[in-house]
Amino acid sequence: MKNKTGMNGLRRKIVITFLLITVATGGISGVLDVLIEQLEPYFTQTDTRTFTVVGIFFFLSIANYVAGGLIFYLVVKKAIRKESERQVRENNLMYAAVAHDLKTPLTSIQGFSKALAEDKIPEGEKAEIYDIIAKKSSTMNDLVDLLFEYSQLGTEEYKPNLADIDAAQLMRGIIADNYNDLEEHGIDVDVHIPDSAILINADKRDISRALSNLIVNTYKHNPSGITLYVRMEREGDMCSITLADTGNAIPQGMDIFEPFVTENSARTSGCGTGLGLAITKSICWAAQAGLYYHYGVPKYKLDEKMSGVFAHRNLMPSHPLMRGFDETFNAPHSRHTEVRAEDILATGKLEILAASDEAGVYIVSSKKRRLFYVMGHSEYDTETLDKEYERDMGRGMDPHVPSHYYPGDDPTKTPLNTWRAHAHLLFSNWLNYFVYQN
Repeated sequence: MKNKTGMNGLRRKIVITFLLITVATGGISGVLDVLIEQLEPYFTQTDTRTFTVVGIFFFLSIANYVAGGLIFYLVVKKAIRKESERQVRENNLMYAAVAHDLKTPLTSIQGFSKALAEDKIPEGEKAEIYDIIAKKSSTMNDLVDLLFEYSQLGTEEYKPNLADIDAAQLMRGIIADNYNDLEEHGIDVDVHIPDSAILINADKRDISRALSNLIVNTYKHNPSGITLYVRMEREGDMCSITLADTGNAIPQGMDIFEPFVTENSARTSGCGTGLGLAITKSICWAAQAGLYYHYGVPKYKLDEKMSGVFAHRNLMPSHPLMRGFDETFNAPHSRHTEVRAEDILATGKLEILAASDEAGVYIVSSKKRRLFYVMGHSEYDTETLDKEYERDMGRGMDPHVPSHYYPGDDPTKTPLNTWRAHAHLLFSNWLNYFVYQN
């Protein structure tokens, strides 16, 4: 049987081992019971042989379960040891790749510094050597910054600084910043960006990093003579950005959005750090994007924005993520697109944990219970939908009043938070059953 690495493989092996040992010990116990029943007519209460045989069968029964437990312990211990060793090897490879990329510029800096200290560099060449040292130092610093940034994304320490920014102006600036590099590599740029402002609510630094990484990868990993296409358009109060090129095809089976993945799988040196697109994915990731990326589940544009607080049904109360949830509970939604239940169930790999008659699918889980997708916004504060509504009103977009949010659907009244308890329960269940216990 093919060896499956990772925590999923380990859990699978433990479960299979437990089931096999349970079946085996149960079978042996059943055989012993049948033998005792067959011998029972030959026993008498005062016959010493009766006590001897019963004692032997009792000992064999206990030994059966002890042996099963011991075998389970040894198999699980071996499986955990192998998984630990695998993770250590992966970490060592990652550290080796990073160390290699740090060592190369560090060696150059050391050599040039020693040459300068020993006055072996002609006076006329010192300025050039200082510039090389500065560039090599900057390369090392960039790698350390990338590692730190990647490690922070997705953690509690990561707090995006959200603000209204002009996406069109930002995109034009990013292209301008990279124009010389694109021109130097012989890459034509075909740009279609509206002249008018397209306001989005995002972290300017993060979205700049995500878009810049995509553009930089265009000229770092492609031959000259290709075309980079940049498209931007307004979709309601959302912004659609497309970056595509006519360069090299991505090798089959390569996930370029995983950390430390580059054209050269042996190491990162020479092809960048391998962190750029991993950071881009971490910044841009969303539930609908995740469903499409992993399972091919499409999204559909809504005729009007889905905004408000909606009642949801708990479809799988026994699922660990849904434990403690009421049969119906509230959650906010704020989006222009949707995924549909029939597409999700058609994958055969996903299950819907909660849904709303009005808002549609809310929580989706992979059947392996390793990936979860939440279409709503349980994390919203009480005033978030109110601020979004006021923002859209200020832009002259004539938005609908968020449904079931304001008392009596009257935006002049103070909204009530009716989802906080279940939001905390969702997060605590995820931490308890799928982070700490796994």
